[in-house]
Amino acid sequence: MKKLLLLLVAVLIFSGCASVSTSNFHGHDTNWASLSHMKFSLWGYKKPNEVKMKKSIEESWWGMEVPYSPE
Repeated sequence: MKKLLLLLVAVLIFSGCASVSTSNFHGHDTNWASLSHMKFSLWGYKKPNEVKMKKSIEESWWGMEVPYSPE
């Protein structure tokens, strides 16, 4: 019963922090670019492949590239 309650609290916190109705989820650049990006970030990063690489480029998962400039 305690595990179920803890899981419910965790789901409520997560849904409150990333809900579409209370924040600009899709427009904010610090959140996931798409659901595919979220799935990759949570579970798929251990087994990257060509399909995921192409999807990341198409959906601009990683944002703009920032060039390195040593001081």
